[in-house]
Amino acid sequence: MPGLIRFIPSSTGPSGSTVGIGLSSIVGPTGPVGPQGFQGLIGPTGVQGNIGPTGDIGPQGSIGQGFRIFATTNSFNNLCSTNPTGSNIGEFVLITGGALYLYAGSGVGSTGPAGCPTEWIYSGDVTDETLLIGPQGDIGPTGSDGVQGPQGEVGPTGADGVQGPQGDIGPTGADGVQGPQGDIGPTGADGVQGPQGDIGPTGAVYEGPYDSITVGNLYVLTGAYINSIIGNSSIPSIIALTGAGVNSSVSLTGTDVAGSIYLTCGTGCNDVDIICSLTFSSPYTIIPYPVISPANENSAMLTGNSSVWVNASTTTMDILSGQTPLTDESVYKWNYHVIG
Repeated sequence: MPGLIRFIPSSTGPSGSTVGIGLSSIVGPTGPVGPQGFQGLIGPTGVQGNIGPTGDIGPQGSIGQGFRIFATTNSFNNLCSTNPTGSNIGEFVLITGGALYLYAGSGVGSTGPAGCPTEWIYSGDVTDETLLIGPQGDIGPTGSDGVQGPQGEVGPTGADGVQGPQGDIGPTGADGVQGPQGDIGPTGADGVQGPQGDIGPTGAVYEGPYDSITVGNLYVLTGAYINSIIGNSSIPSIIALTGAGVNSSVSLTGTDVAGSIYLTCGTGCNDVDIICSLTFSSPYTIIPYPVISPANENSAMLTGNSSVWVNASTTTMDILSGQTPLTDESVYKWNYHVIG
């Protein structure tokens, strides 16, 4: 821009006349625009506003139309000649050979012959169901649970897996309650009879008087006529056992040869168990043959599964209960006779 010259009046003399005009200043041209300054710092982000309420869920759309073939033709080039209308949108044309095309509407499809090049969508081949591709419809509402079908058969058991390593042996548990005594096993077969011993010397013939005689062993070769057998041993001992129940008692009168046993049962009598055990005052040299018989009404009623029986050794004679135990708190009496 050209410079400017400004004129200003000079100072006034005493007479007031102008004596001259001086130059005040010369204004130079405008300088070029300076470089743009740096951009200022970005101010802090303002507080985010509250999120608005969620809008209402729109109504569910109507159920789409079902699968329908509205026309058939013998060639892809003849698709236009099927003359589809707006009511055929979403329906199919089947071409001879199996190809299936969906009519999508004008300008909506992706293929088609000349005359309707963008009205169709290839959906697949009906001769190969793996190539049938239809448009995905809306997800329908979840149906209610059906009735549960019957349980299928159990499949075969799979092969055993590899056995894992054996775990540590746990601590030994406390001893359990002792179970009831098992049934007494059957009596074993008789052993082979040993050879007959030598015949002892003939004993003296006693001819009287007939009151008493004491001998060591008396052998009778043909027969003996005895008016009575009287035991002469001490009284044997006897105890009641679990077959007679808790708090039971037993006593006897007699000898090792014969006598009577009196038993009063307690409570909780056991079956197939020893009722009482008699210990002979003098052991027999061989296992004797004891016999017992009922001596009161309660004992006489013990028949069948409730019958009692006897077992002996050279030192004892035991009476045992059958498969039905004795009746609690009842009194029983037996007579016994032992031959050894």
